[in-house]
Amino acid sequence: MKPDNTSDRVDGSSFCQRLRELTERPRLVMLIACQSGGMTTDNGALAAIGPCLAEAGVPAVVAMQGNVSMRLIERFIPAFCQELQHHGMIDAAMAVAWGTVRDLPDFWMPALYSRLKSGRIWYGLGFADAQQMVEKIEVLASYMADGLCTPIIGPERAETRLGTSRAIARMWAERYCYPIEKPP
Repeated sequence: MKPDNTSDRVDGSSFCQRLRELTERPRLVMLIACQSGGMTTDNGALAAIGPCLAEAGVPAVVAMQGNVSMRLIERFIPAFCQELQHHGMIDAAMAVAWGTVRDLPDFWMPALYSRLKSGRIWYGLGFADAQQMVEKIEVLASYMADGLCTPIIGPERAETRLGTSRAIARMWAERYCYPIEKPP
């Protein structure tokens, strides 16, 4: 939007190119415009923007595959957003939202284009519960013991467990007979 509340029309391929050029792309784009997911053969503003955005690196795109009714949008979008906010699983949110509109003739029009391997649009910090944390730590410990994983530990945590970087360097120098100048 311009400062004077007007806007410029941009064709779909230009829009996708502009998003492709961003250093940080949006995690989710929702295109509620009719035929944003396909169903048109021209290269104009509505020509399959959904798949184009996914190709441009947007992790998840919800787009419409035809001329979608406002009745569908009024039911689909709130259900989708509420479910997505609940757990962050985009494919599960789509399934729940589709369930709320399955009685409508255009229920099939919302489409998901996703580059997400896990289906999760965002991740919460930490672990889900204590048992899950213990299991993950045990797996990591076994990988380290087998030489399949190299831990990278931040400086504050490492110094409390391993000593300062100066002390570690001195220990390695002595162990591997590397000449190092003694501090004054």
